Parts: sequence; structure tokens; C-alpha cells
Amino acid sequence: METGLFGYKGRIHFHFGSPINNKLIDLNPELNKNEITTKVAETIDEEIFFNYKFYPINYLSYDKLWGKDKFKNKYTQEEEAAIMSYFQKQIDRIELPNKDADFLQEKLFEMYAYPVKNHLTV
Repeated sequence: METGLFGYKGRIHFHFGSPINNKLIDLNPELNKNEITTKVAETIDEEIFFNYKFYPINYLSYDKLWGKDKFKNKYTQEEEAAIMSYFQKQIDRIELPNKDADFLQEKLFEMYAYPVKNHLTV
């Protein structure tokens, strides 16, 4: 966890959302432990979802998978080159015999693109 919090991430946005106490108080006390846990997790997920900040890496990844330049105005050619270089460096760090670099790149795109895709469906 320490590495995740303090390790290098590039550009990030750290945001405290609205307090969820009132939403938790309104939970049905007759729900079983698993149902309450699910509702709490859904409440936290919703708060994260609506406060998510997108960066050029998110928009470029969406375009590479599905957008065909839908968000081209959200990143520059220089940012695109830097992002693609970053992805390649991440793939190069993986030491596997016969690794499928195209598959790994697609997974990196998905990791960054799905938040954009999910927001488009709201």
C-alpha cells in the first residue's frame, strides 16, 4: 500500500468526495452483513465514479480501443508519444518467455479507457 501511495505515478488527482455518512445511516438495518457490505461498497464506488478526473492517457486509450479519434482534442501528439512510450516501457519490464506484447498493450489501454467508457454510459 505504501508503494501505491508514495511511489511514482505521474499526474494524479486526489479528491475527497462528499461524506457518505447520511447514505449509510439510511441503509436498512434488517439487511444481512453481506448485503450491508455490498451497499457500503456500492456507495463508495459511486462517490469515486462521480469524482473521477480524466487525463490524456484515459482519452488516448479510449481512442485506441474504440474511439477512432473521438477525443483527439483531449491530448497532443507529444502526449500521445509519451503515453505510448510509457506503455512500451511497462511492457518491456515484464519478463515472460514468448510474451504477447499486443495483448499486454490492449490490457493497458483497457485499464485506462474503461473509466471513460463507463462515464459515457451514464
